[in-house]
Amino acid sequence: MKGFLYHPAEWGSGPSLCGFSERSPADSVFQVRAFLSLAIVALLWVAGASALRAAQEPVGREPADFDSELEQARGRGALLFQIHCAACHGLEGHGDGPLARDLKTAPADLTELSRPRSDDSGTLDFPSARLEAVIDGREELRGHGTREMPIWGLTFQEPGRDGDQEELVRRKIDDLLEYLRTIQEPLE
Repeated sequence: MKGFLYHPAEWGSGPSLCGFSERSPADSVFQVRAFLSLAIVALLWVAGASALRAAQEPVGREPADFDSELEQARGRGALLFQIHCAACHGLEGHGDGPLARDLKTAPADLTELSRPRSDDSGTLDFPSARLEAVIDGREELRGHGTREMPIWGLTFQEPGRDGDQEELVRRKIDDLLEYLRTIQEPLE
């Protein structure tokens, strides 16, 4: 017996491993590709699970602990951000989440959304309407580029809930926008 490894010219002759017939080079290539595909899926699953675990760890107080309605909205928005956005945009919104490197287009740095007003007043403009449309995603936006970001307007709906869910979706997006306002970095 020569052993288990044969030169390709000898395939088809000699003993087989575990009773299976000898493998052709095409079978070996298929097995390597199958193994690599499974390894990639496993790595993506681990990265996604890690991001989800990190996103589910609350930062600060629970939304119900806040005093004003605005603070409650920001708290709910922070929780939505951790669950739905941090995997790509990062826990602090800088576009550096664990899944960011796997995307074709780098996620936006959400801490730099506010821009100075054109009236030289020194105040910043927060693009609420534009962000609401981008987050919702159910309408095609000109100039937004490819649509790698999920359509949160559908995701924010609650399965099995009867009736119109527009109010629920709008509230979740508004809460998320209120949170995004809090993480804006001042311009230098």
